[in-house]
Amino acid sequence: MPFVVDPVLAKTGVQQALLLAASWHSSKWTGYNYVAAGFPNATAMVKRQIFPPPPAACPKALFEQFCKSSQDRSYGLSLTPAVAAAIGTTALFGYDYSLIVANYPDVASLKRTLLAAGIKPRIAADRFAETIYEGARKFHGYAPLPTMSLAKAHANILGPIVSITAGHVTIDDVMETIARFESVPNMGLPLISNFLKDSGLPHFVKPDIHLLDIVGDIFAAPPGRQLKSNPVGTWCVLHSVIIYAQAAGIDPAALDRLLWLTGSGLFHILPKPHRLPASSKRARIAHVSRLLRPAILSYSF
Repeated sequence: MPFVVDPVLAKTGVQQALLLAASWHSSKWTGYNYVAAGFPNATAMVKRQIFPPPPAACPKALFEQFCKSSQDRSYGLSLTPAVAAAIGTTALFGYDYSLIVANYPDVASLKRTLLAAGIKPRIAADRFAETIYEGARKFHGYAPLPTMSLAKAHANILGPIVSITAGHVTIDDVMETIARFESVPNMGLPLISNFLKDSGLPHFVKPDIHLLDIVGDIFAAPPGRQLKSNPVGTWCVLHSVIIYAQAAGIDPAALDRLLWLTGSGLFHILPKPHRLPASSKRARIAHVSRLLRPAILSYSF
């Protein structure tokens, strides 16, 4: 059965969910100085989190985003801002992937350099080096510099999807782009999706633990289905979020961020201690579900 969403109700539901997210913060942190932080109010802060400005599109900036988005923290990777800045300018040559390819004959040489720069623990440094080493070769294969324009390099790295609007993208388009990076070790579909989303492609959704949890609550029939981190669960997340977002007239990446913030309670723009408590997670999901579910006319899973 096809997944069918009413566009009018979907747009209304998303707008109400944005206001709800803002209300959580305006009431939770009444002493927070939004104006000093550059926001007139909590609503503006939430919108800035969900609709961030596009990042720079040059190849080196794209590779820098790849390095940041590919960090697998499950092995205790400790990459402070100071260490990240240091390795970016030294070990990774200002994120010039062509220089990484030219200067590291094997992954072992990059591992030694990252360990010396302060990446720890050892197993995390090893995995990070493996990802960066193969990622640099992948980027270099798609767009060897300086032989092509920045626009062409960007299109070569990300593929045909750069010419497709988020409102017309299909799951096949998304999976085709993800496949371009599947051979990079230690990433997997969630981290690849995270990189593509944060690189400025609004077509992408990251099927992480928060999305798997909340999508099963909102988009499944009956609600509350527990999705697992496997190909079926991943497909359900991608399929439902992309179609619902297109019906609501927003980018899939924006709906992804709204749902992620609902589940995680974490707003990066706010100071680090400002996080919604885990104890209110189920209530937050239930509230957002009541706003978004009325637009669903036919469920697909």
